Amino acid sequence: MLRQPGESRREWLVPLLEKGGNRQKKKSRHQLWQYNNHAEEVFSNRFARIKINYIHQNPVEAGLVDRATNYIFSSARDYAGIPGPVKVTVLDRHQL
Repeated sequence: MLRQPGESRREWLVPLLEKGGNRQKKKSRHQLWQYNNHAEEVFSNRFARIKINYIHQNPVEAGLVDRATNYIFSSARDYAGIPGPVKVTVLDRHQL
């Protein structure tokens, strides 16, 4: 769709996606998402808490909100006792 005549984003977005595709080992022609997923085993309760906090802070680090609980789709809200739109199983401190 980006290559269609009259598409206003074509001039800057197509080269950007092509550049992303050229940098990857999979050599896809265009790329939007990063391929840098590094799966790690959750080997301890402390490690699980660290990862949950990391995930909760992503919207803050991205500048979308000033507090993790302000991001409506974050489970940080559920951990703070504020129900969110998605059902979340909150792990209590004894489980972590």
